[in-house]
Amino acid sequence: MPVVAALLALPCIALAQHDTVSSKGLSLATAEQFAPYAYQNDVGVWTGIDIDILTAVFKQAGIEFVVAGFPRSRITLMLEKDMLDGLVSTASYNENDQLEMLWQSDRLYYSEISAFSLNVFPSAKATEKGFLMNTHYRLGVLNEFSYLVEGTELAERDNLIKVHRDQQLVDLLSIGRVDLIISEDISFIYTARRSGKFASIKPLLEITSRPVSIALSRKVIEAHPDFADRINKSIIQLRKSGFIDAVIVKYLTLN
Repeated sequence: MPVVAALLALPCIALAQHDTVSSKGLSLATAEQFAPYAYQNDVGVWTGIDIDILTAVFKQAGIEFVVAGFPRSRITLMLEKDMLDGLVSTASYNENDQLEMLWQSDRLYYSEISAFSLNVFPSAKATEKGFLMNTHYRLGVLNEFSYLVEGTELAERDNLIKVHRDQQLVDLLSIGRVDLIISEDISFIYTARRSGKFASIKPLLEITSRPVSIALSRKVIEAHPDFADRINKSIIQLRKSGFIDAVIVKYLTLN
């Protein structure tokens, strides 16, 4: 599993002297407090993997932006009503119907969705996705994350527990309230490591892997057709230089 094998704060506004959609720059949304991708630190400044990467990409591309965090359901509504210029990244927001309406950049990195358990869970049982549908297992998931999009349809069942944060999934697994959890690898591993509980947890099965991109309104791209090329060139250069991998490693190692 790429993320496990990898075991892993900049301002939220990139200043430049090029065209912007408004005087403050592009208005970009992220799911609120989705560490380590995007979250506000102790003094209220946005930081995280996606913020660091976005800041570097847009600084190099010469594009200004501002960030705001919202619940995923509100992001959907705001996109439908053209109240946003785009998304910080598609890591924390994976509603395909809305994403298909947006311009998406070249790949930043890959995000994996996996099942995790305590070390005592017999790994031999986790050979394919179908075992997750066994209602014998108590399963913990994130409430607003679209697991159907990620290739796992989770039918309603009595022992399905939905929560709002990865920290709640870590706690449920650690105290034995659930047998398995399904979450995005980097966010779950980061949270488990910060909680000091990662040593007792193991990845069981990678469910899917998908590319993560910056997403902008097509109206923004139509109004500024050079944005797409400038953003993609910056991404490719930063990826080749190793900058993006270094950012991910920095957060997963808690440095």
